Amino acid sequence: MATAASRSGRRGGDEEDDERTAAMRRLRVLSLQLQDPSPSSEAGLAPAACAAAGRRRATGGADAAAALAAYLRGRHRDTQARVFEFFLSRPDLQTPVEMSTAAHRELCFRQLCALVREAGVRPLSLMANDPAEYFAVMEAAGGADISLGVKLGVQYSLWGGSIINLGTKKHRDRFFDGIDNLDYPGCFAMTELHHGSNVQALQTTATFDPVTDEFIINTPNDGAIKWWIGNAALHGKFATVFARLILPLQGKGGDPADMGIHAFIVPIRDLDTNAVLPGIEINDCGHKIGLNGVDNGALRFRSVRIPRDNLLNRFGDVSRDGKYTSSLPTINKRFAATLGELVGGRVGIAYSSVGILKVSVTIAVRYALLRQQFGPPKKPEISVLDYQSHQHKLMPMLASSYAFHFATRYLVDKYSEMKKTNDEDVMADVHSKNPSGLGLWVPIAISSGNKTTRLGLRFTEAISRMIALQTLSGIGICKSSAGALADMHNLTKLKKLSIYNVKDFDSKNLSHELLSAIEYLTGCSLKSLAIDDGFTGFLNLMDSLSTPKYIHTLELSGELPRVPKWISELQNLEKLTLSLTSLSTDALFIIAQLPVLFSLAFSVSAASQDHGVMEILTKNTMNSGGKILIPSDGFHSLQLLRFSAPLLPLLSFLDGAMPKLQRLELRFRILEGAHGVENLASLQQVLLRVSQQAPETTKVQVSDIRSSVSLHPNRPTVVVDEYYG
Repeated sequence: MATAASRSGRRGGDEEDDERTAAMRRLRVLSLQLQDPSPSSEAGLAPAACAAAGRRRATGGADAAAALAAYLRGRHRDTQARVFEFFLSRPDLQTPVEMSTAAHRELCFRQLCALVREAGVRPLSLMANDPAEYFAVMEAAGGADISLGVKLGVQYSLWGGSIINLGTKKHRDRFFDGIDNLDYPGCFAMTELHHGSNVQALQTTATFDPVTDEFIINTPNDGAIKWWIGNAALHGKFATVFARLILPLQGKGGDPADMGIHAFIVPIRDLDTNAVLPGIEINDCGHKIGLNGVDNGALRFRSVRIPRDNLLNRFGDVSRDGKYTSSLPTINKRFAATLGELVGGRVGIAYSSVGILKVSVTIAVRYALLRQQFGPPKKPEISVLDYQSHQHKLMPMLASSYAFHFATRYLVDKYSEMKKTNDEDVMADVHSKNPSGLGLWVPIAISSGNKTTRLGLRFTEAISRMIALQTLSGIGICKSSAGALADMHNLTKLKKLSIYNVKDFDSKNLSHELLSAIEYLTGCSLKSLAIDDGFTGFLNLMDSLSTPKYIHTLELSGELPRVPKWISELQNLEKLTLSLTSLSTDALFIIAQLPVLFSLAFSVSAASQDHGVMEILTKNTMNSGGKILIPSDGFHSLQLLRFSAPLLPLLSFLDGAMPKLQRLELRFRILEGAHGVENLASLQQVLLRVSQQAPETTKVQVSDIRSSVSLHPNRPTVVVDEYYG
């Protein structure tokens, strides 16, 4: 009979064999997914080598990872490495965790100038000769800063691409070098406030004047303002403007003839002084929730005259005597040909979006592999990646990242072949892959995937060793985090901390540990702090926190009963977001004294019954006559103000209030009113998000706001949007 010890030994050996067998099975399955079904001239990955790497983990793993990375980078891996190495060698061009919108925009432009003028990258030449290499550069630039990748795309894919694809030789001779070397930064002015996807319905007009041999570019109404145009707010000197080509006296009965949508080169700023040219109005779309390195703006044209040669005339032209000619017989065919030449931008959106997913999945999978939690009795803890629940979160995203990578790379290669050969079969293949659909679906899937990967992160006991960590974002806190919270004192270089959920704060020790960690870090390098307490009541403790004097960005979401008493001492605070259970004029008077605050967002949590919310608001505004008063003294730097509540009391902007405010956003179901909007001297835009369930009285208030804004000397745009709820 076998002894207990021998049985135990056999069980241990059997368990090890089972684990080894399971590991090899997983490797074999993985290797099957890496096989390339078609012959390739490039070096591929041999499944046998991947499986062997599992048996020689210490040395072979790195080799396999390097081989896989090289294979995924493809034939332009050296080009991407050149971009990566350039930015790694230039700390002055690396984007810090937190910075103002203005500083981010200037840094992003310096990054692009350095890439072109110092690193010697010529994106427009690449796009003209080898689009696949151009897209590789764009992806690598996005790795340095996503805003840089987008700004590069605006300059070269959109502005430069319109010259190459819609113009003729005279346009390329005149503009190509200036666009390539950034002497001619430009914009792509297609989207209007009232029309985006429906390009054929654009309202901007370009009317030919046969007397002066010019086109007159005009914005006929507010809905025709070119909106959300990248490079417009600061850096653009030219714009490709999409407008309706109007020929006087060419229609039936001598009426003007509308020849459909065409593209025109319109100078918008002086090349030497950067001053806005006569007849051009440029407004800044301001701070955004992301991509703040890109200067989005709005363009209005008031009878701006441009030479006839500024018509991008590949598909249609106008002669000196005003006669229209085209090789394509109908407006619809000319329109289809024009949009068909812009398909590269859609390819770029899909391809660049995949790069974002790669980064987030890599972070999440590596973290899950290194973090250990629980395990068999008297044995080491196991990686959380071995738990099926965690695999179900991350593995679909990992698989999707590979699928999206190969799908978009195939699309890029086909697009590159199409531009080089003009082969109709290849062109049909590219269009059949529906890059516009892929460009829409991939970012949506990636947004969902990024959220999933964030939800897979929790504190790890190894946090104490991450002494160089600068960003800790999207983490959850619960009872099991107590040990890691104590170790956060080692993160002296941490600049950004974001906690998306807290649980089990009935424990005084746990709340003390978290407050202690936050207090310590705000005294070191922490510049950005965001906490969502999940309505657990943790934010009730914020008053006991010592003043975080060096914070630049603060976001407190969940159930905050009052503005923390130390808010008035935050002399460096630039962005503030508060989710309150009540809102008072007193709170605004406190916040008004913050000297550099440029973005302020208030939201009032919805109670179970609307009348309860109104009772709270009324109680807190009794001292100001039932109004929320926006004081005339203070808010000297504020540019964005956002109020969100199911019921908003009367907002009253006093004379001289918020002298630099450019954008006002209100979200509500019931609004008592907004008075004094005309007192906002710098106002450029008003956004009203109104519930679909809003009563008629609220709709009357919205109409009143529209009327008062229309009298403002700046003529701000008013956008009314509906939300369900």
